[in-house]
Amino acid sequence: MLMINPRIHLDTGKRFGHGGMFDRDEPDQVDADKHRSERGKFNVLLTEDREHAIEHWTHQLPRLLGPQGVEAVVAKNGREAIDISNELEVHAAVIDLATPQDAANRAYTSSGMPGGIWLLEVLSRLPKHPPIVIVNSRTYTPRQIHRFLHDALRLGAFSVINQPVQLEQLLGVIQRIMQRQYNGYWPGSMVDDEPGLDDALNN
Repeated sequence: MLMINPRIHLDTGKRFGHGGMFDRDEPDQVDADKHRSERGKFNVLLTEDREHAIEHWTHQLPRLLGPQGVEAVVAKNGREAIDISNELEVHAAVIDLATPQDAANRAYTSSGMPGGIWLLEVLSRLPKHPPIVIVNSRTYTPRQIHRFLHDALRLGAFSVINQPVQLEQLLGVIQRIMQRQYNGYWPGSMVDDEPGLDDALNN
């Protein structure tokens, strides 16, 4: 049985393994003034599982998230994701647990850590690290998933969601990130009357 940290709650009406997710109840607050986006977009970094890259969910999400005001940038591996985060102001990251570490498509580090957990650990050490959502992968055994998701929560993942990734579910997670981390406004909003995610989702 998966032990749940008291700071983590399971969304009401959802069960882990059947479209459920975990969220941190008390995430660290981020100073919105330090996370302004020049384009006024909410920049989300997505990573993919190269083994299933052709049909991967990240291929659909950028065009679906765009009309919601979300700029989705896809990285093919952990190293590429780090390069993107160094060049672009990333406001949230959605990391596939099975993301390869580098261009050689190595699924695990030398210590046996999956690429997605390795990337989570690296990004969480950044001075201005974004809230990070981990996408559970069906590549692993139940025992591996149990251990990896425990590691993800220990390393401070904002939320854990299951595959197949549903747009509505992911937007809901992004909405909670906006509300908890950025006071309900786009990080690029410079005045109070600019729309937040609630307005974008309702349009």
